[in-house]
Amino acid sequence: MQQMILASVVAFLASIAASDSGWGTMTAAQIDQFKQSLGETDVNKFDAALARARAAAAAEEIPESRPGVDEPIIVPKTKSNLAEDTISQINTKTGVAPHLYHGDMILTNKQIDVVMPASGAASRKKRQAQWPAELWAGRTVYYTFATGAAALSARAKQVALLGIDQWRKATCISFVQSATAKNRIRFFKGDGCYSNVGMTGGVQDLSLGDGCETIGHAAHELGHALGFWHTQSRWDRDTFLNVILARIPAQWRDQFSKETSATNHNYGVTYDYGSIMHYDGRELSSTNQYYALTKLAPTYQDNIGSYILSFNEIVMMNAHYGCPTKCTSGATCLNGGIRNPRACNQCLCPSGWAGTQCAARPAGCGAALTATAAAQTTTIAAGSASMGQTNAFAMCNYLIRAPAGKKVQIVLTTLTNNECVDGCYHGGIEIKAMSDHRYTGIRKCCAEDKGTAIVSQGNVVPIIAFSRLNRPTTTITYKWVEATVVSTVTTAKIAGTKITY
Repeated sequence: MQQMILASVVAFLASIAASDSGWGTMTAAQIDQFKQSLGETDVNKFDAALARARAAAAAEEIPESRPGVDEPIIVPKTKSNLAEDTISQINTKTGVAPHLYHGDMILTNKQIDVVMPASGAASRKKRQAQWPAELWAGRTVYYTFATGAAALSARAKQVALLGIDQWRKATCISFVQSATAKNRIRFFKGDGCYSNVGMTGGVQDLSLGDGCETIGHAAHELGHALGFWHTQSRWDRDTFLNVILARIPAQWRDQFSKETSATNHNYGVTYDYGSIMHYDGRELSSTNQYYALTKLAPTYQDNIGSYILSFNEIVMMNAHYGCPTKCTSGATCLNGGIRNPRACNQCLCPSGWAGTQCAARPAGCGAALTATAAAQTTTIAAGSASMGQTNAFAMCNYLIRAPAGKKVQIVLTTLTNNECVDGCYHGGIEIKAMSDHRYTGIRKCCAEDKGTAIVSQGNVVPIIAFSRLNRPTTTITYKWVEATVVSTVTTAKIAGTKITY
């Protein structure tokens, strides 16, 4: 096996040296700019480590996929012609993906030694949220924007600022624009979307090139810069996700390597299919089939590939930066909320909840609804029919209550003006059917979702309509049902597996 891997590495490196295939259609100037954006990273060392990982993954024997036995049968839905390229697709097209860890991450020389050691070298692998040496000192992130030819487009700069604002509001991390701070992020227009992982020291580049001008892409890359790796790399990934390697091109299988319970620290926070750090379920598939499938809750398949920060990763980022220590006392938060480290007498609330204690429906559009024994009909929508593509999401919040001891049954009767895409990143409906509202709810945005029936776990169900394009509209019926009716999904089914350190 080792000889096979070595031969594969040699062949891979030779192919890069012999042709331009290792860099796609990038020009010499673009390649040079990319290499400069890696900072102090030894490019040859990085490429060699990536080639080793890629060859090892490609050489592994892949078990035959058995639909309905090893994984649930989930029929791919028809994608909208307005589907946007994912980060992996953008970086593959530009040519930088093979030269980045998991397709969009720069590793420092130290990180290469730890994460991708040469054969025989000592190995201490990474954690989901990086080790404390790579936290931003003082919980302060300094950033600047490149000028001249490397300057971001106007839209890329807008989404970068929106991404910064999202992470800032949700954590105790401060962001300060400075062109002189010793340690700072430099946003620039490179070829693709990519970032370092955590604070590396000095000026570190974060690229938002053509195609990366969305809030989802920007917030994802900022998540890396703050210290997060991809969600599908978690050590407990296989409990929640079926990754069908046979459907992934051999050269990309290393992007789905995962950790062990001894090396991967998620602060006891559960897996969330709606994580902004999660890969799309079929973005690298040549057959349009899903290769990353929700294992225990198939109805959550459309969540994968989200552009919205999940509450669970907000909790994890706060834990990573020690934000809870700022609020040893303060508000009593309900419905899964946590104390706001910027104002301890207030709470950070899961989507669908607001108020000082997370006990109220968010103000604005939407409605409070009361379920009865007879089915009622209502329309769930956000945005406007004349609204073109926007950088931020418009949201409307609905809250259905049934009598105590009952459950809520919801049926999607029509879906109009929806753009069917993995992750529902253009807009759709989110139904928080589990009793633990920290989880991202069930998201739907496709015409094929008509007729979907969902039964809640508890008697209170927040529903969020969201849109960044036009006015996706869903008509639902809702009523209460007896507690004996089986819930679509329960918290216990996809509960987090906590680690003791």
